[in-house]
Amino acid sequence: MKTVRRLLGFLIVLAVSLCMLIPGALAMEDWSQLSVSMTWTGADGQNHEMILPPVTGGTAQAFWASFPEGVPETVTLHISHPMHEDYSFGMVNDMTIDLTAPGVLQDGQLTLQAVDAWGNPVDSYTLFFSTEPVPESVDDLISPYGPEGPGQTVVTDREVQILLQDASGTPISFQSVTLHPGESQIVSQPALDGWMPAGNEYRSVSVSMDGLGNLSQDIVVFTYERIPESREVQLVLQDASGNPISVQSVTLHPGESQTVSQP
Repeated sequence: MKTVRRLLGFLIVLAVSLCMLIPGALAMEDWSQLSVSMTWTGADGQNHEMILPPVTGGTAQAFWASFPEGVPETVTLHISHPMHEDYSFGMVNDMTIDLTAPGVLQDGQLTLQAVDAWGNPVDSYTLFFSTEPVPESVDDLISPYGPEGPGQTVVTDREVQILLQDASGTPISFQSVTLHPGESQIVSQPALDGWMPAGNEYRSVSVSMDGLGNLSQDIVVFTYERIPESREVQLVLQDASGNPISVQSVTLHPGESQTVSQP
C-alpha cells in the first residue's frame, strides 16, 4: 500500500512538472507560426501591405521586412498567433510605429515582447527592416543589447511617477507605481491629512505600458488645496425691503455641521 501511495505521489509531481514546462516549450517551438504583417503608405501615395516571412535558417526568432526602394518612415504592424490568442504585443496588436523616432530601431532591428493575459513576458521576437532580401540566418546580425543574450528582449519594468502638489504647483510628496510590459493600472488620487483634492473631487487616471516598453505617460499629477482649520458663515439680518439690520456669524470646523436658527 505504501509503495502504491509513493508511486501515485511521484506521478502527481511528474505531471505538475510537465505542465510547468509546456508553456515555455510551446513558446520556443511554435514561434514561426506567429503572423506578422504590416501596412504603410509609399512615396507614391499608395497603400502597401507585406507579410513578414520568418527567418528559419538559424536559432534567432526573427522576421524580415525587405524594402528594395527604401524603408518607410511609418508602418502599422498586425500581429497574432494561432496557438496563443491571449498573447499581446503592445497595448494593441495593431501598432503604428514611427521607425525614424530615436531608439525605435537598433541596427535596423525592432524587438517585440509577447506577454500573456496576466502581463507576464513569455517570448520575444526580432523584426528586421532592410533594403536587402531575406537572408538564410540572422544569428550574426542580432544586436546583443539584451542582458540574456542574442535576440532577447531589453524591455523591463518601468515606473510612473505620481506628483502630489498644491494649487501653486509646489510638491507635497512623490509616489510611484511600477508597470510590467503590457500592463495597465488605474491610479487613484490618495487622501492626504490636512488636504482636500482641488475642486473637492478625487480623480483617477489610467496608465499603461505596451510591449515595447512605452508608457502612456511617465508622470501623473494630482493637485490639492489646504483644508482650512475653520470657516465663518455670515448671517445677515435684514428687513422686508432688503436693508441690513445686523450681521452675525457662526464658525464651522472641517466636517462640522450646524443648524442656524433665526434669532
